[in-house]
Amino acid sequence: MSAAKKNKNEGPSRAMIMGYKCRLDYIKQGQMYENKGELINAITVYEKYFEVVAKWHKVEKEKLKPEMFKKLTKEGVINEKEDDLHEIFLISLVSWNLARIYAYSDKEKHLEKLKIMLDRFVLFSIGYKFQFLNCETLRKYLKKVTGPQEKLMEEAYQKLRVHSKRCYLATHCYGENHPHLSILRSFRDNYLNNWGGELFLKFYYGFSPGIVTYCQRHKNFDQCLTPAVRFLIRLIILFLPVKNKKTICTK
Repeated sequence: MSAAKKNKNEGPSRAMIMGYKCRLDYIKQGQMYENKGELINAITVYEKYFEVVAKWHKVEKEKLKPEMFKKLTKEGVINEKEDDLHEIFLISLVSWNLARIYAYSDKEKHLEKLKIMLDRFVLFSIGYKFQFLNCETLRKYLKKVTGPQEKLMEEAYQKLRVHSKRCYLATHCYGENHPHLSILRSFRDNYLNNWGGELFLKFYYGFSPGIVTYCQRHKNFDQCLTPAVRFLIRLIILFLPVKNKKTICTK
């Protein structure tokens, strides 16, 4: 066997394994530097995190995608059906931390890096249970920036907001296009934009994905829960400020 072929079939080197195990330390160091105001050092160690993760997955860091991250079984075998939510969340977190740092400057090179980090933040947020929380984090931060940085962040926020239209449990029980969901989303966007509403949505988006997953795995439970949720939604809509409630609630 040639040396080239042998190297190709070898697993990760000891140095690569050690580097990958230390990746969380880079995040902690970056946060420490950021808190001290040492932003250049923070950028350096945050980027090291991306470099280590990218090297582990044998891609350039610019080509990292959520679908690359799958959970490992206890035996160390890749489970293609289950995402590694922990690592996906960490990537969204580090992307956001870097975006915040780059937002301090309106230099063209920093604006370009800001856009790269925001795009990665959005990419590693959409479709996951922490998407709503990431969306809210970005929305609140928009009040702190002006100029071209604000425009870039607003664009990222709108992407997250559009893709966070899903009402997880209600969608599971009714499907994507049922009129009840449009009413609930409208009520959410127009009436739950206060402290109490945000607290409720944080709770809802935190627990409902888990309930949906449990329903998908336990059909008997799903057959009991779905009719109950539908009844509850019809009852809630009766008290919401919407038109044609009688017609809607009979569906």
